[in-house]
Amino acid sequence: MDMEMNEFPVAGVRLVIEKVLVTEEPISSPENVLKLLKKEISDYDREILVVVNLNTRNRPINMSFVAVGGKDMIAIDATSILKASVLSNASKVIIAHNHPGGSLEPSRDDWATTNKLIDAFGLMNIQLLDSVIIAPGHENLYSMKADGQMRDWLFESVDPKKEALGKFANQSKKPKIRDDFER
Repeated sequence: MDMEMNEFPVAGVRLVIEKVLVTEEPISSPENVLKLLKKEISDYDREILVVVNLNTRNRPINMSFVAVGGKDMIAIDATSILKASVLSNASKVIIAHNHPGGSLEPSRDDWATTNKLIDAFGLMNIQLLDSVIIAPGHENLYSMKADGQMRDWLFESVDPKKEALGKFANQSKKPKIRDDFER
């Protein structure tokens, strides 16, 4: 009995260190993020998205360039964004991107992407601490967390029971549950 043998490659996935950034301090404020990232991403002529992977004490493990876009937009692939964080065994992350046009104002896409990433990282038990925008010509940055515009994944993540009940979740009356599949 001859069995045909098929060869297939065995692949390995590893992080490769390209260069080292040095910081003595844990990332505890938007100012720390600005010090760490401003010279790294503010001068690109296109949008760049980076993820700073942090340990449980908010100390940087590494930074990963996860997406490169055009002059005013960037296509986001959550799988690519999560990959470096998972491989780094990160407990927390900060995402940062630049606005080459110089505006620190977040776009609708910035808000939508951040909310999707809060959920995606949350599924991997990684806390997204902040989403920041850095732009050339500014000595500061925009922080969604500092602006009070970013929901906290620990307290506002989706509760499956509340999701199933929808708008009735916080009311004393429960909706009638249908046992058929009619709409």
